[in-house]
Amino acid sequence: VKAFDEKADVIGFHGQTITHDPANHFTWQIGDGAALARETGMPVIYDMRQNDVKHGGQGAPLLPLYHRALLSAQDKPFAVLNLGGVANITYIPENLDEILAFDCGPANALMDDFIKQREGKEFDKDGRCAALGNALDVPLKSFLSDPFFKLKPPKSLDRNHWNIDCVRYASTEDGMATLLEMSISAIEKSLEFMASRPKEILVAGGGRKNHYFMEVLVQRLSMPVRAIDDLGFNGCATEAEGFGYLAVRSLLGLPLTLPGTTGVKKAMSGGESVEV
Repeated sequence: VKAFDEKADVIGFHGQTITHDPANHFTWQIGDGAALARETGMPVIYDMRQNDVKHGGQGAPLLPLYHRALLSAQDKPFAVLNLGGVANITYIPENLDEILAFDCGPANALMDDFIKQREGKEFDKDGRCAALGNALDVPLKSFLSDPFFKLKPPKSLDRNHWNIDCVRYASTEDGMATLLEMSISAIEKSLEFMASRPKEILVAGGGRKNHYFMEVLVQRLSMPVRAIDDLGFNGCATEAEGFGYLAVRSLLGLPLTLPGTTGVKKAMSGGESVEV
């Protein structure tokens, strides 16, 4: 709060996802909204996924409506790709009521886990290690045979749906190259579910800073791909901004999710409110 020139009015608090199991209609985010409200002296909106799940949705992804609001002036159709632990994509057509959003597959999670295990690093800076290796066919084919990729969206998955065991016998460089190729292939396959090919893809999330990842993505998708920062936005803050936006929508009783974003039966608001 001290970082702002003016005091904020409300906090949108997502919490930390512990388990996300859409097949069993379960998602769990830990975090004490009441404690946060007491400590900050501000109202808090939290637990934003549960009402969606209660009404038949998967509770994820949650930011498509913010993507739509933030970038509605862009030439359509286009897509917003968020590269966090998991990659998720929002497809925005001419008709803004027909947005489609879903998880694609892993983004940074597997690569981060692998480089941490092998070299003790938090991430592969600029994709330097992955760029030195060669993707291995066997684990890649096994990965792409996962039934998840044939499911029609909306769809979502847990960060731990896959793990790094598939490359445990690979060299560090080949393992990283294979995991990067998995992420790229998953994003590539996501385009198959869109009504028409996006004119461009705007990228948010930490993965946009992996220069090698972005280079490969441009080559493979054969379309303009650029960081959301190129439009004057902060790609590191997009998710935080989005939950602030959803908090305000929650206070106003406006939808946080749509049938095309989570599979919920109808447009649905949500979130629990804690007043000071």
